[in-house]
Amino acid sequence: MGFTEKEKSGWARWLDNFGPRPFLNHFLRNVEGAESICAHCNHTIYVDVMIGGGVADWSTFDGNFGCQSVRSNGSHMPRRRA
Repeated sequence: MGFTEKEKSGWARWLDNFGPRPFLNHFLRNVEGAESICAHCNHTIYVDVMIGGGVADWSTFDGNFGCQSVRSNGSHMPRRRA
């Protein structure tokens, strides 16, 4: 998923105008707890932003951030839309 410099610049200008706190509030409301299936182990996984200090990471419902599948590099990987 690549983005052009023009797209990135537009996003940065929008963020400058909107502000970081309102963005964070909207981001958390829309992203925290989002659900997917791990592409490696097929477990249901959820996004956890706050536990990682603002860096989104995927874990199982019980808080397991590590994927045990031999196809994994140790982290859960959400399925992506084609």
